[in-house]
Amino acid sequence: MTPPLSDLYALQPSYYDDGCHVGRARTTLREGCVYGDPTSATEVAMVGDSKIGRLFPALEEIALREGWALRAYTKSACAFVDEPTPGYEACDDYNAALAEHLAADPPQIVLTGAMRRDVGDGYARTWQWLRGLGVAHVVGLWDSPAPTGGSPAGCVAEALEEGADLTTCAVPLPEAASGNPSMRAGAREVEGASFVDLRDWVCPPSELNPLCAPVIGRVQLYGSGSHLSPLYGQTLTDPIHQRLHEAGVAAYRPSVDRVSGPHRQP
Repeated sequence: MTPPLSDLYALQPSYYDDGCHVGRARTTLREGCVYGDPTSATEVAMVGDSKIGRLFPALEEIALREGWALRAYTKSACAFVDEPTPGYEACDDYNAALAEHLAADPPQIVLTGAMRRDVGDGYARTWQWLRGLGVAHVVGLWDSPAPTGGSPAGCVAEALEEGADLTTCAVPLPEAASGNPSMRAGAREVEGASFVDLRDWVCPPSELNPLCAPVIGRVQLYGSGSHLSPLYGQTLTDPIHQRLHEAGVAAYRPSVDRVSGPHRQP
């Protein structure tokens, strides 16, 4: 089972080490955080809160495969939506700066994800605004729901220590405890927008239903809170890539056209 519990909560996506994630108190936009192929004419913006950041390992690899320049713009607990965030003025200020930045230099594709709920109209307005800038595709990515009762990581560590069955750590992942309903609704309202569902890869059908396994393929599902572990996010590379292809966003199919790395053919 990886990673060990001692590392699980502290493990962050690699772009954090580059100073490319903005914490709660800060409002300054971090520019120049470009991954994949920085010289590419196809620019993709990853925007939203720390939840989409847990998919960064997958998105970076997809950018390398597709030959995209991936620009990272994430802020803790801050959804990119034109609705004020109650009690979080720093988020509103950050979003205003990000909107100005994107308007001056629009990407071709926006990938977004966030936990904020009950703002479907706000997502729709924001995504329609992005489309008006010339953004060809706006994609809402599935948000990992908060596990009922908290992260199962502690339970997994205890079960391993005691030799107990890991199925005792299975948890419900209610869709209402995430931004998914709002993003699904927003995608239905905007031409050129889509929603990519990943629930079947995070909670695959099993004898545990309706509960979800805490460890899949020897990799822990959740880290802290409602965050997927970055290592599990990395395992979602091919599923996300395939579904971006099906949505008309990605050119290649991971199991057919390219397997890994920039411009590498199987």
